[in-house]
Amino acid sequence: MPLPVVWIFAIALIFNIISKLVLRYVGRLRIGIDSLLFCSISTGYFYGVKAGILYGGLIAIAFYAINIKWIAHAPYVIPLNAAAGAAAAFLSNMPLITATIYVLFFYHIISFIFTFFIYRSVGFGYMLFAALNFITTYILIGAFVGF
Repeated sequence: MPLPVVWIFAIALIFNIISKLVLRYVGRLRIGIDSLLFCSISTGYFYGVKAGILYGGLIAIAFYAINIKWIAHAPYVIPLNAAAGAAAAFLSNMPLITATIYVLFFYHIISFIFTFFIYRSVGFGYMLFAALNFITTYILIGAFVGF
């Protein structure tokens, strides 16, 4: 049985706060170490489209409230996280690990496109973000909801 949806959101929120405090001095190396997709995927997969959209959007809003200097990304990241939650709900007939990988690819392909068109390039910083985000999301889902 999965964790209650509010616990998933609380774990994600606490993780984001702790990662900001602990990793504040490593600069760009902490980009991607967040729990946005953990929350979006877990809530959508276990609790459906509405929960995935709601909690995916809410965790992204909370993330930007905590990390206000990154707010420039919010206009596309908040709806993209909500969409990731909805996508996870549509993939709930698959094993969680498979759905997670598909949603991570969905998210990062769209994020890559936005990044490329907004900033006209995608460099090492984006690749680092994507890699760390894959790893962090995989570890959080495995640790808190299991595969």
